[in-house]
Amino acid sequence: MDNIQILVFMDDVQSEENRELILQQFDAIDDKITYEMLQLSDVDLNSDTRVQGSDFILLFSDHLLLQITRYAKYLPPLVTIELPGHHSFFAEMTLRHMQSLLNRLINQQYWIDERSLLTTEIDGIIESGLNDFYLSSTESNTRIRYELQLDGVDLFEDNDIANGILVSSPTGSTAMAMNLGGALIHPTSKVFQVQAEASRRNLTSHQIIPDTKILHISIQDAILPLLIQVDGRRYQTRQTNFQLKKAGHVIKLIRVEKPESGIQTKLDQKSRFEGIASLTSSSKFIFHVLQQQDRALKIQEIVGITQITNLKTIRSALKLLQEKGYILRKENWEDMREYLYYVSDPDLDRFYG
Repeated sequence: MDNIQILVFMDDVQSEENRELILQQFDAIDDKITYEMLQLSDVDLNSDTRVQGSDFILLFSDHLLLQITRYAKYLPPLVTIELPGHHSFFAEMTLRHMQSLLNRLINQQYWIDERSLLTTEIDGIIESGLNDFYLSSTESNTRIRYELQLDGVDLFEDNDIANGILVSSPTGSTAMAMNLGGALIHPTSKVFQVQAEASRRNLTSHQIIPDTKILHISIQDAILPLLIQVDGRRYQTRQTNFQLKKAGHVIKLIRVEKPESGIQTKLDQKSRFEGIASLTSSSKFIFHVLQQQDRALKIQEIVGITQITNLKTIRSALKLLQEKGYILRKENWEDMREYLYYVSDPDLDRFYG
């Protein structure tokens, strides 16, 4: 490849030092790469000719990658770089090794890893997700009654009651699905996983279904509006019927090693969180919220995201997660009366900062 075109989204690059390092590594090979640095808000991913004319999109966080999956059919291959002080499940290299990655792109020393997506319609808008779809009530500590059908056929004889319903792709099996005790699924498997959180009947709490089928979720009884999360993107709706299916397109991720060879390494990084499934529902929910963030959170921020207004419940959950080693806390230098909480990763000595 003579000269490659790269769009670089800088939304998550807050440090001036990191910005300078990115520029230096591009400048070292600027005769072989044409690049443009942007914010996501600067581009219409559906129609911008800069997107269509690019060979790659470069990102610096999993959070941003998940935000743009809804535009997957318009995107060139994506590549993620890990910033210092952050952990990225999708990253191929750290920022200090970015030049090595750029050279691999120039020399075509990479593989394309195609991942399937979930798609559904929410209030007339089509949404796609790489990881998962989660449905619950907007009211904390309330349950929903629901029915499931697969291609119009009831999955179970009667309905079920649960705190929430999670539908995950194979990629998402290492995210919230694993926290809820789900199966680890190979990314190339042609299936989806359906789980009910704190289900009345354990038999319905874990189902693997072919991705050629259409899953229909019908909410029979719940306090409206419902809260829908697609890869962490949050929506409130009074809609009570949902159809989920495999999207007609995939998202393409750049890998510097064969996709199969890196899967176990990625799963090993996640596997230490497996014990989270045995914790309380509030602890699991708060852990998942912290896991989705690119920074440490104050208690009031956790309240705002989870909508759990009982501070005693939140503090008890945070204490349990700390005791189990799943999260850490650090002093908030802006207000020494409170702490910041983040997901720990002691094996790699990294944290969400």
